[in-house]
Amino acid sequence: MKKTKEEAAFTRKLILDSALKVFSQKGYSAARLEDVAKHAGLTRGAIYWHFKNKHDLYCTLYKELSARAVKRIDEILKSEKTPLSKIRQLMREGFVYLEEDEEYRAFEEITLFKMEPPEKFKKMFEIRSRFFLFIKESLANLIREGITAGEIDAVIDPDITALAMMSYISGVKNIWLKNTTAFSPKKYAENLIQVFFTGITKK
Repeated sequence: MKKTKEEAAFTRKLILDSALKVFSQKGYSAARLEDVAKHAGLTRGAIYWHFKNKHDLYCTLYKELSARAVKRIDEILKSEKTPLSKIRQLMREGFVYLEEDEEYRAFEEITLFKMEPPEKFKKMFEIRSRFFLFIKESLANLIREGITAGEIDAVIDPDITALAMMSYISGVKNIWLKNTTAFSPKKYAENLIQVFFTGITKK
């Protein structure tokens, strides 16, 4: 019985890995379950044993990839660092993670550039929305803690600042994904963070 469960888990992972590669190559619309099955060396029936349809497979991919990112965020939030240090590390993670995790990067490219109109992906965007809300609330709470600790100026609005941080990271991410040879978010992470914290006006 244990072997059967292990085999099922292995097959499921094989399908998800193959789906990511096929979606990356063909885009969501053009990709077929037959393509995923062929890439995995399985039958369509094996895919239907684990997933309802192509959309379910796609949403599951996003759930599992975002869960990995959430785990890294949780590790930072639960660390013993100061609020400001956690914020800096979370921002760095935003620039570095996309470049380091090839699977997450591939899925982001599919979502941004190789997908049908958003109205057909309500479920996936609900999952995505919850993920970004989690990040925004985590940042805003850290900013509030930083204000209480005297690390951050009390005039700062935590929610607006958290939104600005996320928009800044997303903007850099989107530019980089359009041309990954133009620069390295990982290499520039510290400078990008410093620009955000200090601004560009003369003090």
